[in-house]
Amino acid sequence: MKKTDMHNSESRTILFFIRSAGYLKTYRSMILALLARGFAVVAAFDPSPRELDASSVQVLDAFAHDNQGFIWVHGVRRGGVWKRILRPVREMLNYRRFIRLQSRAPFYEELCFRFMPRTIQKILRTFPFLEKVLASRLVDWLLRFVEWCAPPVPKMLEQMRAYRPAAVLVAFRNRPSSSPDLDYLKAARYLGIQTIVPTPSWDNLSSKGLLQILPDLLLVWNEEQVREAVRHHKVPRERIRIVGAYQFDGWRALRAPRESRDAFCSRIGVPTERKYILYLGSGAVTGDSTKVVDELRLGMDASQDPDVSNAYLVVRPAPNNFVAFSSYKRERVVVCPHKPVPIGTPEGVELLLATITYAEAAVTIHTTGIIAAMLKGKPGFVMLRQEYKALQDAEHFAHLVRSGAATVFRTGDEFASEVGSLLSGHDKTKAAREVFLRDYILPPTNGDVSAGELAAQEIEQTIALKMKQL
Repeated sequence: MKKTDMHNSESRTILFFIRSAGYLKTYRSMILALLARGFAVVAAFDPSPRELDASSVQVLDAFAHDNQGFIWVHGVRRGGVWKRILRPVREMLNYRRFIRLQSRAPFYEELCFRFMPRTIQKILRTFPFLEKVLASRLVDWLLRFVEWCAPPVPKMLEQMRAYRPAAVLVAFRNRPSSSPDLDYLKAARYLGIQTIVPTPSWDNLSSKGLLQILPDLLLVWNEEQVREAVRHHKVPRERIRIVGAYQFDGWRALRAPRESRDAFCSRIGVPTERKYILYLGSGAVTGDSTKVVDELRLGMDASQDPDVSNAYLVVRPAPNNFVAFSSYKRERVVVCPHKPVPIGTPEGVELLLATITYAEAAVTIHTTGIIAAMLKGKPGFVMLRQEYKALQDAEHFAHLVRSGAATVFRTGDEFASEVGSLLSGHDKTKAAREVFLRDYILPPTNGDVSAGELAAQEIEQTIALKMKQL
């Protein structure tokens, strides 16, 4: 395909594709830093009703109202014949990444497998030897050749020509591959516009879709993600910049909850004189269920330490797993909240802040929330079990476990023993926790400058370098 250079050396506009309004909170500090530097930010969101419902529109309208220079628009999706051709091509490229790994990640591999068209799934299950063919270099070349032949989406080109951005940012996930992520990178590259991918989460590079079109700049949290970008996506090291976890900038800036501990505990049903441990639920796909809470509670009830047996468990279900806990009741167990409260809203943030702040510690199977708890100084516990091994062996979570930042246990009795040690004043993971947060989450400036601000600096420098080359 012939490329055209549309780069505007005078533009101070950023076009930022973000699949869902729910991810706005991830990039909030970065967007605010770009606005403070005089950029206009045009955020394009996937227009499908699933991603852009009425509540999402309210969130986006409110953010635009409060932040001059930010507007949001409907993104563009690919249609027609090329959509039908590219979907299986992109899904196979995603899947072959996992089957080529020496240390395969079965949980995410299976998830990726399910995104492929059912016909391809059936063929691979019927003839397993075809996986070796799919993993071959020849098939890789053929699939990438089809991607190369596919033209950019005309309406995306129109959108970019209308806004004439200095750079196109893509909150890249590419799972499923019908998401417009890749097409925004393709259209921007076709027009000669700088492409930048800010990594959206701790597991994005190791467990989500393949970066099948490499950006000019990849922003990551830490050195571990640098290695993942090189290993999984073959991103050249010189295109990668470490800026820290901008997802947690706003969270780190929060101080004490507005509600007192006594008021909060009374409201949710925990006696004010009792301590509580916070159970951070994982998604339904992880296998998280009430049986985990039952086992933790049984271990605490059997403890000879009254501080442990009398302590409460406060259960915070994952947003997509409230059904599992909708009617759950057990002595000294409180479910909070009982129904989904969007974390992107002030009410949602305040509830999470209070729930974590007043807890003695947090325990989980697998969730980013354990990092949020650690950032507020709370010790973390992780239940390691064979039934969760495929999930917990994934690179990002295994790194947390190996770091020693969280106390691991395998039974309810072990959990109760570790809680007893903590409640008696022995926070044995404190030093490892601080090292993990410094190396994995905090900006390279040790927090003096936010990750969002560092990301904005890198984006501005990349744009300036392009301008000098024109």
